[in-house]
Amino acid sequence: KRLQKSSEGSRQALERLHLLFAAQEDSEEQCSVCSVSVQGSVLETSPASAASSYSLVVVDEAHHVYRPDASPSVRALKQRIEELRQEARLVLLSDVSQSDGQDPVFSGKMYLIRLEEVIRSTKRIVAGAAGF
Repeated sequence: KRLQKSSEGSRQALERLHLLFAAQEDSEEQCSVCSVSVQGSVLETSPASAASSYSLVVVDEAHHVYRPDASPSVRALKQRIEELRQEARLVLLSDVSQSDGQDPVFSGKMYLIRLEEVIRSTKRIVAGAAGF
């Protein structure tokens, strides 16, 4: 279901969303949890406390997070993901073509779902992807 730009449903959905970022290499913080809100037509993040539990944890670019030679800040991010997920479902989104040839190390029982077709929905995206 698509959310309308300024609907109450959009606001309520975003209130339930948290983002977890790896810290910058020069930061003393290991990771930061942020909440999301809409300011005009822009999504804004602000520092937040982690929830006591989550039902779903999604890791985008998981091939970078779970690589064996990840930087210390990314390893801290992975550790925090494991702490926060507890009994939550974990979905790892990864693109093998962007993995630099390294096999990521995923722990636990995982189901592999391979998406083999890319569907582009706008003329601009189709034009940009035409070269690939």
